[in-house]
Amino acid sequence: MKKTTRLLDMMALLEGRRGRSVRELADHFGTTERTIFRDLRDLEEIGFPLTNDEHGYRIMEGAIMRPLHLDVGERALLRLLVENPSVRKPSALARRLEILAAKLDRIAPPSGPSKLVLAGIDRSGPIQPGVIEAIEGAIERGEAIEMDYASLRSASRSRRVVEPWAIFHRSEAWYFVGRCQRHEEARMFRLDRVASVRPAGTLFDPPADFDLESFLGGAWSLYHGQGGEPQEVVIRFDASLAPLIANARHHEGERIERLPDGDLEYRVELRNLDEIARWIASFGGHAVAISPPELVARVRELGEGIIREHAATLKLAARTAKK
Repeated sequence: MKKTTRLLDMMALLEGRRGRSVRELADHFGTTERTIFRDLRDLEEIGFPLTNDEHGYRIMEGAIMRPLHLDVGERALLRLLVENPSVRKPSALARRLEILAAKLDRIAPPSGPSKLVLAGIDRSGPIQPGVIEAIEGAIERGEAIEMDYASLRSASRSRRVVEPWAIFHRSEAWYFVGRCQRHEEARMFRLDRVASVRPAGTLFDPPADFDLESFLGGAWSLYHGQGGEPQEVVIRFDASLAPLIANARHHEGERIERLPDGDLEYRVELRNLDEIARWIASFGGHAVAISPPELVARVRELGEGIIREHAATLKLAARTAKK
């Protein structure tokens, strides 16, 4: 019997009011008591708290939702989401998703391969074992964490104390957001840069008005800037890019106007300008920053850097060719 199937059957046995002893479970599944102890530990790790008394083990009352009735289409869509590679990449989530996928198969057997595919692009590096579980537990308890964190711009690690609020996947990587006690403000941290996590021993009250989507609302992709009011960004795209820009959605708050000459005027309000400056520069002159002045200067800086570095490369290639 596969372990996933055994765990599901064990859950069914432990849902009742009567407890089950380890010996009884071992006899039922035809395995050893040592294996049963490991299975019980795994059930608790994936979110099913157990109680143990003189009658044996059972799942704590209220820990399991009532049966959910799904039609074939709903089950197929949920299965598609469960199989999203970006969600399954962190091992802490993958273990739970295996159980969830097995539950879906018990509701109704698969009707064939899905016609839909989630790309699940994820560029995260390896996430250290136990990091996600530790942060999730701290969020649930309202407890600050102490972590060793690798800086983006250097190989050094620093010790941070953070009050974690939420874990999320965005811009092709896994992050968590919380109040950094060192900077006394909300910060985002990539999970693959967290070397270790431990309880800081202090409790906190998360902000009652915190909402992740609102928090990221002033960002082009991820970086929302630290404080400050949103600025209106204006970009002009030439006619060759009109279909690409007009027929796609790049930001919830974007506004697009087609100009008489076929060009597009693109407007959006953002707090941080670095990400959109790089986006504009990627179009190689077919997109022009109009305002604010800080954005124009940033795009120009990027462009001059590209020209400078590539000019040096071309000169080197020309000298090499002459030899």
